[in-house]
Amino acid sequence: MEYFGIVVTGIYDQFFQEGPRTLVGVATFDSTIHFYNLKRALQQPLMLIVPDVEDVYTPLQTDVIVQLSECRQHLELLLENIPTMFENNKSVESAFGAAIKAGFLALKGTGGKLLVFQSVLPSAGVGTLSSRESEARTNVSVGEKDVPKLLQPADKTLKTMASELAEYQICVDVFITSQTYVDIASVSVIPRTTGGQVSINA
Repeated sequence: MEYFGIVVTGIYDQFFQEGPRTLVGVATFDSTIHFYNLKRALQQPLMLIVPDVEDVYTPLQTDVIVQLSECRQHLELLLENIPTMFENNKSVESAFGAAIKAGFLALKGTGGKLLVFQSVLPSAGVGTLSSRESEARTNVSVGEKDVPKLLQPADKTLKTMASELAEYQICVDVFITSQTYVDIASVSVIPRTTGGQVSINA
């Protein structure tokens, strides 16, 4: 939870260094995706939940991505509240691929940068991965003939998604915030293909 607070602070600092034409949007995810309507006319940010992580969509035609200059107050409030909003969340699933797909749908009209924070193995929806940790340990103990396979993406879904992101000039940075197995070989194909970076802070 402490690291989550640091992440939010870092995002906040990044957003508020940007210029007056900057567009911004925020989504969180576990087994579902949560978009936030930051429109100034609302009294506070409005959470919109997308439960379908197989056939992903954005809940609004507009207002998912808005001018930073028009939503600073709501953005600040949301970033301050996110750590406490999910402190009692018991879900351990991660719709990582679906969240990136949703981000793509929101950004495909403009392009831009997607910052994704991941702490567990993607386990729900598009791009779900299964653990190869035990297989890796076995290969280390018996030899190296299958190790190159473990260094390749386990699934073509994320690679296809990455190519689509790159086509629409969307760069993805992925921040791994976990000491558990997340299959970096598979997850990293998205930032590698889109010109982004993978940062690990376990």
